[in-house]
Amino acid sequence: PADPQLADLARARFRKDGVPVGHVWVANGTFDAISMILRSVFGGPVKVGVEDPCFMTTLGLLHSLGHRAVPMAVDDNGVTPDGLARALDDGIEAVILTPRAHNPFGGSWSDTRRADLADILSRYPDVLLIEDDHFSELSLFAAQTLADEGRENWAVIRSVSKYLGPDARLAFVDCSPALGRKVDVLGACTYRWVSGLLQRVVLQTLTSPDYDASVKRVARLYKERREGFLAALKDRGISGHGADGFNVWVPVADEQKSTRHLMEAGWIVNPGATFRLTSPPAIRVTTSALRRDQARELADLIDEIEHAAPVRRGA
Repeated sequence: PADPQLADLARARFRKDGVPVGHVWVANGTFDAISMILRSVFGGPVKVGVEDPCFMTTLGLLHSLGHRAVPMAVDDNGVTPDGLARALDDGIEAVILTPRAHNPFGGSWSDTRRADLADILSRYPDVLLIEDDHFSELSLFAAQTLADEGRENWAVIRSVSKYLGPDARLAFVDCSPALGRKVDVLGACTYRWVSGLLQRVVLQTLTSPDYDASVKRVARLYKERREGFLAALKDRGISGHGADGFNVWVPVADEQKSTRHLMEAGWIVNPGATFRLTSPPAIRVTTSALRRDQARELADLIDEIEHAAPVRRGA
């Protein structure tokens, strides 16, 4: 069960951000929550709309549960209206969306984008809506949600691991009352427990006097490092995407070539194939610990790799 004080704190934060407060519970991280929700609603495989590129663990989870991931295009404002509309027309029964700091592309919803998505989704009231607001406390963008009380099944998930550390495997879930009842039934029939000790540690951390100032300081640092790398790329004529979060998505001609050459130079980046379904090749660069001088060095290497003349071999 959720610690009562922690649950009250979560409710207050959801309410403050304009999220309708329904059934609030805690899970062992985002993917425990998504798994519980999908298993509670669906008895078998269904089509699930996902952003493309998509966080690799989301794709892996859907595959393990037997669901089919349907790609939806994204831009710097998150999933595109056309991408969502096409997936809904394709018959998806659930959709997983990232309102802020999309991983790996970095998009966050604007007010206009949220309104456009809400208009489209409202025509499909039976579709399960899951929002993964993983970067919540660290985002410099205002909270946005498509959840509304007229939809039977919706959930907004906020993990604490981005701002309390990866070992803090806990997520707050705010969902519709109807979905909450389904989750409770499944939880009662399965082995499921969220550490009470971890919950108390999270509560003490979130209510500590210096918490808010610390989070704001870290959020500014992530922004500076991300934008510093984007600026270094732009100075070299290279496009990059990263409106929010601490990742930058860099389109490249050849993922394998780029990742191999960067590794040989001492840099580890993620090949886009890990995240992509049908979107073009790219690499994901994590900028959370990237100093200004390192950003310039890495941008130089990417520029060199992308613009290197191909070697022509004689007969």
